Amino acid sequence: MSIPKRVDKWAVVVFFLGYFLVGLLSFRDYGISFDELVNRGNAVVSAQYLTELAGIKADASNNIPKLHQYRDKDYGVVFELPLLLAEKALRLNTDNKSQALFYFRHFCTFLVFFVGVFFFFLTAYRWLKNTYVALVGTTFLILTPRIFAESFYNGKDVVCLAFFMIATYFLIEFVRYRRFWDGVWLAFFTAVSINMRPTGLILPVVAMGWLVIDGVQIPSLRRPILRLGAIQLGLVVVFTVALWPYLWENPIAHFGQVLQNMSKFRFTFPVLFLGKSTPAPQLPRYYAMVYVLITTPIVYLLLWVVGGFRIIQNTLKDIRNIGLHREAITFLGLSVGPFVAVALLHSVLYDGWRQLYFAYGAFMLVAMRGLVYLTDEISLSRWLKTSLIVVTSFYILYIGWWMYQNHPYQNVYFNTLAPKPIASHFERDYWGLSYRQALEYIAAHDNRPHLEVIANLKPGYLNQMMLSESAKKRIHCEHITPEERKQKKASELECDYFITEYRYAPSPFPYEKELYSIEVDGFKIMSVFDGKIKK
Repeated sequence: MSIPKRVDKWAVVVFFLGYFLVGLLSFRDYGISFDELVNRGNAVVSAQYLTELAGIKADASNNIPKLHQYRDKDYGVVFELPLLLAEKALRLNTDNKSQALFYFRHFCTFLVFFVGVFFFFLTAYRWLKNTYVALVGTTFLILTPRIFAESFYNGKDVVCLAFFMIATYFLIEFVRYRRFWDGVWLAFFTAVSINMRPTGLILPVVAMGWLVIDGVQIPSLRRPILRLGAIQLGLVVVFTVALWPYLWENPIAHFGQVLQNMSKFRFTFPVLFLGKSTPAPQLPRYYAMVYVLITTPIVYLLLWVVGGFRIIQNTLKDIRNIGLHREAITFLGLSVGPFVAVALLHSVLYDGWRQLYFAYGAFMLVAMRGLVYLTDEISLSRWLKTSLIVVTSFYILYIGWWMYQNHPYQNVYFNTLAPKPIASHFERDYWGLSYRQALEYIAAHDNRPHLEVIANLKPGYLNQMMLSESAKKRIHCEHITPEERKQKKASELECDYFITEYRYAPSPFPYEKELYSIEVDGFKIMSVFDGKIKK
């Protein structure tokens, strides 16, 4: 592991200490998302399975399903299971400690991402040989609004991105130097990435591809390269199975089921995209690409285009020595390939492009290659280069200021390319995080001893757990979905407050008096209504 020295080292230390401090100041600010209890439930089911394997009979009254009868049995638990064990060790798994439990989960999610960001920096430094360019790229990565917000609560996609960035570091070390221990670490973090999302399979494919190229170009090394590749692949298999309880009984069949479910995932809910509500399996093939274009800061996109152009240009000029460009080709391929594959396979995606977040580290490395090209290689006047640096610096400051001003709602960031109005074109707070602030508003502005609240969707109910103990005793929130509300009488929908994040919401609501709303860039992401029904 190569770390910058002398003055540069202190710059790195100060940078990451600052970032860690930001995380410490931020992790308590986010609500509970749609997925968090589901993810934790996956770990609970796997934990029961492990205890049964150890000969401990499960309590029949706990209503925990058996692993192989469980709907989400194909989800890996390499991140969630250690979290579950830690929360039990810390005795956080009680009703009166639910707020502390989710603070703990959010901190651990951030901590894993923090480590991933550090390995991203190391990868950028090793490739570009410049500490400060690597730090700029790391800053861009951190100051990607949606990624920043989700680094505190998205225990699937952002954690997958973190492990993918760690694996990418060892991938580059392994294919460049073919060292055994780099291969071991690559195999381990590849297995972890696969456990998070099976798309991690792309890592051994890339590694084997470069080993094959080296074997063709260096005949004398074919046998040791073949042996090294076989060991590496074997370790990937061993680590993948070892870290995934669902695979233990029948690894081949069960992993085949995982891949089949991934290709046509069981998500059929409607998604608002470009002004049209469309069932997820029917979303257009360009859905993910459009979302990247409208939710990534524009300067990052432009730098990626320049970097990709430069990588292709350099590779074509020296195609016979392709091995010299392995890092650049790898990063460009990792940032493009997954989106092309999703489009060709017409894979089912959730809201946004979060299932493809794992490619974002490579995307940002290509963008940094574009920045180096514009500032160091292309023949521009000193005035133009200075202007470019100044504009880029101000843009970073602008993004940072936007994130500060809209904290903790960075998850609804859209750039200026997104068609307006946002509210009628795209999903907004589809995680349901802002329900926390809605409930806190009610608790702060209504002192009555008992309050009945109806939420549009489940996160409203979940975010009660983020309230203070006194507020929990006063507020009772249930979620009644739009479809369920259609079946109920008006009297059954009377309450003290109705809260909604506008996902799957009919218009207009049966409530007429809006008391409070949360807005980002002029569009609403949460509203609190008086619970009296329209006459």
